[in-house]
Amino acid sequence: MDTNFIKNIIRIGRVSSIDVNANTARVAFSDKDDLVSGNLMIVNRGSMVDKDYWIPDIDEQVLCLMMPNKSGQGLNEGFIIGSFFSAEDGPQERSADVRAIKFGDGTVIKHDRSTGNLTINATGDISIIAAGTLTIRGAVVNIN
Repeated sequence: MDTNFIKNIIRIGRVSSIDVNANTARVAFSDKDDLVSGNLMIVNRGSMVDKDYWIPDIDEQVLCLMMPNKSGQGLNEGFIIGSFFSAEDGPQERSADVRAIKFGDGTVIKHDRSTGNLTINATGDISIIAAGTLTIRGAVVNIN
């Protein structure tokens, strides 16, 4: 198989614009003189009954899977598979037991499966809304 063909299908670039209504983004590829793709669909973990929403930031480095056009050289249609950590933008955690989300405003949601601890550190208000009964139970409940 032609290695140039593979290089055109699996690509790394930086997000140049986003469309939050269509859940798409355009990506600039530095190795192609900053050629900008068409609107690429963003792969999420759920899109039907259970939905997980994420859209990359402008200038975020992303991994793309491009769909070849008739010539096999096109970079217009495809998917953004996700982003990845680099030396420039490293992970906020370094543990196989931790799953964490850190938002740009400093809010953190973190679960450590080795301890069972769940931490929510919000920089703003927190709303808990229940259509039914809300139960808070713990060995010790501190409210200040």
